[in-house]
Amino acid sequence: MALTAPHEWPYSMRDAIILICSVTLGGVTAALLQMQLAHTLSPAIARDMAVAAGTAITGAAHARLSHGHNWISVVAGFAVSAPIVYCVMRGIHAILGS
Repeated sequence: MALTAPHEWPYSMRDAIILICSVTLGGVTAALLQMQLAHTLSPAIARDMAVAAGTAITGAAHARLSHGHNWISVVAGFAVSAPIVYCVMRGIHAILGS
């Protein structure tokens, strides 16, 4: 019996599944982190940090699942992007006055 290649998802379906998995992972991370940080920080700072970490986790999950980046580069990307996202969010809040 000849070995055949497994059925490949159409490109758009594969991307949609990766997107859903990445966003779900980032959202769950943000929710859990906000609950943990709310015990020690003000609610606004806890929310902003959780959203920043969730956004960075979403990007890291996409890099790993879609592009196959190794774990070292994924963790390094998260470590660099989370503080940047947080600072940008705080800057936007300062500009908008909220």
